[in-house]
Amino acid sequence: MLGKIIKHEFRATWKKICGMYAIMIISLLVAMVSFNLEDIDLNGTATDIFRIILGISMLVLVVSLTAAFVIILVLLCQRFYQSVYSNQGYLTMTLPVSKFSILNGKLITYVIWSIVTVFVIVPCAWGYICFVEKSNDFMDLFRFIGDYIENCDDILYELILPIINLFLIPIRLYLYIFACLSLGQLSNKHKIGMAVAWSFFLRIGEMIITGLISVLFVPDTNPVSLVMIFFRITAGNVMRRLNLISLINTLIIVAIYYMITALIMNKKVNLQ
Repeated sequence: MLGKIIKHEFRATWKKICGMYAIMIISLLVAMVSFNLEDIDLNGTATDIFRIILGISMLVLVVSLTAAFVIILVLLCQRFYQSVYSNQGYLTMTLPVSKFSILNGKLITYVIWSIVTVFVIVPCAWGYICFVEKSNDFMDLFRFIGDYIENCDDILYELILPIINLFLIPIRLYLYIFACLSLGQLSNKHKIGMAVAWSFFLRIGEMIITGLISVLFVPDTNPVSLVMIFFRITAGNVMRRLNLISLINTLIIVAIYYMITALIMNKKVNLQ
């Protein structure tokens, strides 16, 4: 049943998101073609039409690359709210599946879209920087990443944990918004406004949790430093400590947001 929910979510969201991808790719191709045509004009001088097309396509590309994550985030979160806490919620909540399956299906779908978005944006940005701007910044970035991987002293703490932390970023972000929307809909009026208010309270809670974890996991200052010794973390090994603290902090916050959203979806849905 989870697979059917994921399939349904993809069907409901693919048109708008793929339309965003198409805008980025077409803008990049038009910019590249216009740039080359401007250079090889038959009369030896660039025509105004090529310059106008190049300028417009570059503007659209830069704006779409910059706003892609925000636009897709808004579209997906709007989809979550409308399908769960608006009139469509009457249909969604009466499906013969558990509320956990509904939440998991939506979360998995949205995270997959976020990963796909990265794989679309990176080549488009690379094409823009290398072929339009004629810059080697992206190649320098790739060389830096290659050197970092090659010089890693500890694969687990300096490579695997950062990758896991990166993967958890969209999960944490979506669950944060889901929790805000879930708490906001408990009110009979101004549900979106209450969701915004809850976002501030949850952020304060995040800062408190992050502060507590940072203090508890500082070696040699408290009894919990035994945990750091178990993970072979020393006061001088800053990279290991930061990556481990970040992972523990993110997992705790993700678990809290997931429980808030799941419990409200299961017990406290207010469709008035």
